[in-house]
Amino acid sequence: MGLVIGRAGFPRAHEIFEGNTQERKTLASMLDLLARRVGLAEGSTIVVDRGMAFAENIAELRWRKLHYIVAAGQKARDRLLAEFETVDGFAEVVRQPSPRNPGQKKSSVRVKAHPSDNETLILWISHERVAKDRAIRGKHEGRFLKDLAKVPARIQNGRLKNEVQIGGAIGRLKERYPRVARDHSLTFDAKTRQLKNEPDAAKRAVAASLDGSSLLRTDRQDLSAEEVWRIYVSLTRAENAFRCMKSPPCERPIFHHLEHRVESQIFLCVLAYH
Repeated sequence: MGLVIGRAGFPRAHEIFEGNTQERKTLASMLDLLARRVGLAEGSTIVVDRGMAFAENIAELRWRKLHYIVAAGQKARDRLLAEFETVDGFAEVVRQPSPRNPGQKKSSVRVKAHPSDNETLILWISHERVAKDRAIRGKHEGRFLKDLAKVPARIQNGRLKNEVQIGGAIGRLKERYPRVARDHSLTFDAKTRQLKNEPDAAKRAVAASLDGSSLLRTDRQDLSAEEVWRIYVSLTRAENAFRCMKSPPCERPIFHHLEHRVESQIFLCVLAYH
């Protein structure tokens, strides 16, 4: 099921796809559907999560003269984190509790913008995500060091004979573990045939300070980092819509054997959500 939610939180359009359809392949169809049913003016801003943040989808949005705010995938995030060389320049987002829940505790969020080519990158750090992110980074570093330890053995047994092969092996490690490899300086001494690893304490400290971060990309040049973040988190309303439709209206499980009955049940669930 594909679902488009407006900024106010109400469904604008929905569609049913074959069960084996990749999410990234549905964007163009949903944009056509949105334009046909409720209208889609040029200059509108489309917000999607990292499941659709692929080059072909960005190109599709640009071709339609639409703006976009997307979350960068994990690999892209790890690669682009190098753009944020310092931890300075972050702004605290003031988050007010819900009027219906004055005692609500909001997590701390900091945002920072960085121009890049024709886009603006927005790095945001959530205090609640720090511990989880740090554990993931620690796991990656353990795997990186384990694989790195195999390289000297390959050099000694002659499997890596020249500097080109050794450089290639190091390069592949850096590609496989971009998040932690940049915190290590790897050098090969051709005379002693020794591979040295010198952890960079300063870079590791910066990496630790960026734990809990996520990266957004947008072509909007007229918005502050906080405004971009607030628009992006409106996706939580789409997530809430799916959660509501899968639970109280009992969208799941679906036992129908005919397509039109499946479509009817989902339509009623969307209607109930309205």
